[in-house]
Amino acid sequence: MIRDLAEMPQDATAYLDAHADEPLVDDKTQQAMLENFRRSFFAVWDGKGVAPPVQVVRQRFERFITNPGFGENFQAVGPDHIGDLQEQAQLESFPNCGRRAITIRNSSVRELPEQRPIFALPPDQPADGYPFDLLQASAVWVGSPLYVCHVGRDGAWLYVRAGFAAGWMRTDDVAYVDDAFVEQWQALPLAAIVKDDVALTDVDGIYRATAHIGAVFPLAGQEQDKLEILVPAANERRQAVAVHAFLPAEQAQSMPLPLAATHMAELANQLLGQPYGWGGLYELRDCSSALRDLFVPFGLYLPRNSGAQGQSGQVVRMEGLVGPEKERLLLEKGKPFLTLVHIPGHIMLYIGQHHGRAAVLHNYWGVHTQTQGRTERHVLGRCVITTLQPGLELPNLLPGADRRERVDAIILLDPLAEAGNELD
Repeated sequence: MIRDLAEMPQDATAYLDAHADEPLVDDKTQQAMLENFRRSFFAVWDGKGVAPPVQVVRQRFERFITNPGFGENFQAVGPDHIGDLQEQAQLESFPNCGRRAITIRNSSVRELPEQRPIFALPPDQPADGYPFDLLQASAVWVGSPLYVCHVGRDGAWLYVRAGFAAGWMRTDDVAYVDDAFVEQWQALPLAAIVKDDVALTDVDGIYRATAHIGAVFPLAGQEQDKLEILVPAANERRQAVAVHAFLPAEQAQSMPLPLAATHMAELANQLLGQPYGWGGLYELRDCSSALRDLFVPFGLYLPRNSGAQGQSGQVVRMEGLVGPEKERLLLEKGKPFLTLVHIPGHIMLYIGQHHGRAAVLHNYWGVHTQTQGRTERHVLGRCVITTLQPGLELPNLLPGADRRERVDAIILLDPLAEAGNELD
């Protein structure tokens, strides 16, 4: 175990200060946040579901034909296999569809129409093998609006756009929506799931799907201790129908939850300790999806990947500063639970101080180490709270692996700021 995990409480409430119950934004701002969330969430249904150029889709296949990578059996993937996938994709007719849809269960957006993984190195290589499946773009939770651009040759795979990702999705995870369904879905207020692994069972006792923190559904009714939500299902023609389900208040809440550090910490504690899942692999979370899901119940919409999240508010650049200066600036300017910390390829949430050091929450695969010239990882593989220098005490830390030195920006999540707005 690295020193940070032994010495720092793995409990987000331990970092709360005396003002933790105070709203981080006023009511007017939070309502404006929620309206922005709704626009972003439903964007692919509201005229923004556009197919990419076929060249973009074709290039993804060409990348793997040139460098096929390795499968789960540690063996190189044959280029003929990638060619077969491209033939099944039927790109000569791309795009051959243009329909709105919705996920009826948790699914994944994939780079190619293939469930099996591809790794840059054999999966037993800890630096770039497992869990970094090159085909995994993102998990997409049940109830997510989609735009279907294309149907593959045998109908088993669709090329879709979600609000935050585009790629291939299994057809049996999708149902098509018509105008009446869209109107019904958008007319109601929203409810957010606030527990993981919530079974969605309709009023007839039929299990429909499992929902996680970050999933959103229309709110059809509310009593003191339970909510009535609409859940999407598919009929025999793969058309979406709305079924009703009831959830207790500890599993779902009307959006938005009041954006206060106390509520953020309570929700964050449900993520702490959860296994790392690259791109949402196995319905787990990586660094950016953990933060995206964490903010959903509060009505704050974040993009999906760490690079885009690093442009999602008022950006304070760190170029020209050394590590201690970067941490000092974070402690001075950062607002706990509303400030992101970005390094290339990774994103963290600043949650406060621990003995004068900045404390960050992040879902983290591991620290880069080196053994006899070979790059490896000291694997943490879960959502943790650390300093900006996790693993600094390791004797074989890879040169340049000090994360504090690699911080290039902090992002103040002014919920209504234009992305990329920079502060001096």
